[in-house]
Amino acid sequence: MARSAVLRDFVRRNGRLIGGIVSLLALAAFVHAFGKLLTLHDATIMVRDHWSALLAALALYGVAYVPMCVAWQTLARGVGARIAPLALVQVFLVSQIGKYLPGNVGHLLGRAYLARSRGVPLDVSGIAMSLELAGVLAAGALFAALAGALSPGSGGYSLVAPAAAILALIMASAVLVLARKRTPRLRTLAGPMAAAVAYYLAVFTLLAAANATLLGATSWPLALHVATAVVLSWLIGFMVPGAPAGLGLREMSLYALLAGAFPAPTVLLAAVGMRLVTTTGDGLAWLAGIGLRHLGAPAEPSPVRG
Repeated sequence: MARSAVLRDFVRRNGRLIGGIVSLLALAAFVHAFGKLLTLHDATIMVRDHWSALLAALALYGVAYVPMCVAWQTLARGVGARIAPLALVQVFLVSQIGKYLPGNVGHLLGRAYLARSRGVPLDVSGIAMSLELAGVLAAGALFAALAGALSPGSGGYSLVAPAAAILALIMASAVLVLARKRTPRLRTLAGPMAAAVAYYLAVFTLLAAANATLLGATSWPLALHVATAVVLSWLIGFMVPGAPAGLGLREMSLYALLAGAFPAPTVLLAAVGMRLVTTTGDGLAWLAGIGLRHLGAPAEPSPVRG
C-alpha cells in the first residue's frame, strides 16, 4: 500500500517529465523505423512527387482552424468573456505555437496570459480552456468510436476512445462544479459545450481527410480506417502529459495502427508529411494572429464580470 502511494506521488510530481521521456522514446523509435525503410534520398523523391498532396493537406489543416477558433469563441463567451470575437480569435491563433514548447501546456498558459492582457479574468479563460479540453476529448472519442464501428478492420488501441470519453466526462464535471460560483446556471453551458463538440468533430474530419490525402486512401473502407487510426493516434499524443504537440507518440501510434493497410514506407512518409503540415499550419496561424493584431483586432475589452 505504501509503495503504491509513493508511486502515485512520484507520477504526480514528475508526470510531465515522464511524458516528455515517453515522447522522445517514441520519436526515436519512429526515426529508427524511418531510417530502416527510407533513405533521405527516397524521402526527397517521394516528397517531390507528392507535393500537391502536401499542399492539399495543408489547405485542409488551415480550414480546420475555422471550427477550432469558433469553438474557442463559443466557450469563452459562454463562460463570461466579454471581448470582441476577433480579439478572441487573435488570442487563440497567437498562442497555438506554444504547444511545441516542452510540457505541452505553453499554448494554454500563453492563451490565458494574452486573454488576461485584454481584460479576460484568468478564471474565465481557465474555465473555457478546461471545457475546450473536455470537448476535444469527447469529440475525439465519439469520432473514433463512430469511424471504428463503420470500419471493422480498424481494430487496435480499442481502449483509447473509452479512456478519452471517461477523461472528458471527469474533466467537464470537475470544471462545472468548480465554476458554479461564476456560472450558477450550469445548464446555460450545455448549448455552448454541445456546439463546441460539434465543431471539434468537424476538426477531426478535416484532419482525417488531410491524412487520407497524404496516404492516397481512395476508397471509403480505407478512408474510414485512416480516420479511426488518425484520431486514435491524435488522442494518444493529446492525453500523454509532457509530450510537446504529441511529438513522436502520434507518428509511432499511427504507424502501428496502419500497419498492413498501406506499405510501411508510405505510412512513415505520410506521418512525417503530416507533422510538416501541422507545424507549417500552426506557424502560419501564428503569423495570421500577429497580422490581426497589427491590422487592428480589438485590444480593449468591454467590461467583464469579476
